[in-house]
Amino acid sequence: MKKIEEHVLKILNQFGIDPQRACWDCMGTLVIYHRHLERIADKAGITFDDPDVKVLDLEKGLACMFVRGHMGEKSAWSFGEVTPKNCKNGYPVAMSEKRAKDRVILKLAGLSGHVYSEEEADEFKKSAPNRPSGGDAPKPKASTATETSLPKAPPVAVPPPRKISQGAPPPYERSGPPVEVKSANTGADPIDVIRNYLVECGGEASRGAILKATGLTIGVFNGAISRLRDSGEVAMFGQKRGAKWRLLSGMTVGEGEAAPSVEQQAPPLEAVPDIVQPEEPSVPQAGTLATEDMVREFTDGIMNSGVNFIELANVTREFTGFPSVREAHAHNVMTVEAMDKIRSALAR
Repeated sequence: MKKIEEHVLKILNQFGIDPQRACWDCMGTLVIYHRHLERIADKAGITFDDPDVKVLDLEKGLACMFVRGHMGEKSAWSFGEVTPKNCKNGYPVAMSEKRAKDRVILKLAGLSGHVYSEEEADEFKKSAPNRPSGGDAPKPKASTATETSLPKAPPVAVPPPRKISQGAPPPYERSGPPVEVKSANTGADPIDVIRNYLVECGGEASRGAILKATGLTIGVFNGAISRLRDSGEVAMFGQKRGAKWRLLSGMTVGEGEAAPSVEQQAPPLEAVPDIVQPEEPSVPQAGTLATEDMVREFTDGIMNSGVNFIELANVTREFTGFPSVREAHAHNVMTVEAMDKIRSALAR
């Protein structure tokens, strides 16, 4: 293998990719396995919009797909084209998707133009070294003085494939021991944080607004919103930068407004034992109950003052027993006196 550029080595090592096992030299072109690009996308938190199929003719073996991906605030797009002239594979749609996504991953990771996916051309696959049982390129012999010594990547444990019986899809299951994901600095479950924030916002908000208000990282947000979406609690509406996440459960549809439709209901999310719903108080707290307008004005004022949503939820729970102002109001425990206490506590 020819000497690999320093910045390519730095990026691959950042994602735990061993170039000597993941890459090979095809007539002077550095090529990487498709599955290692998927590992980079997973570790970098790269997400993709729904693909846009531009051309599809299965009889002629033609397919062309447009894909856009996002990594934080950075976005990139590309096409994946398949014809009988550039692909002998009998699955043109799948190959078109792989090529488009791999190109987007390389762009977002900063590797485009320096590394190419094995899916780019049949010649790349044919030139791949003989694969052992693990599937990676065999380790080369000791490098010469003109080659760069590369560190070994840590071994990755691959779980055995899960058997799925025919019929209805299985419910969501975690693999391995339960992992409790907490949001930064608060210990709150990010699923609860996102759900409560959507309730406060009237049922929908953009990804950027949720991240700014809650302080969640992009990786934690992606994991939590995926579970909410898979359980059928939320769905994305709109396109590209105008897209918003909308809460589908626990919201009241206004008069004349059609309930949002979901094309496919995902299996129910398994119950999380550490989420405890507060009991409804038997009687309202003493004091003057706040009106709907007062609650809305109070919430808008607090959020516009720059208070973190998680901090607001913690203080609201302290004085009302509920994690959100709207929920406390719905249970007749949000009083004017309680709002004054919450405002004073946040001002300290």
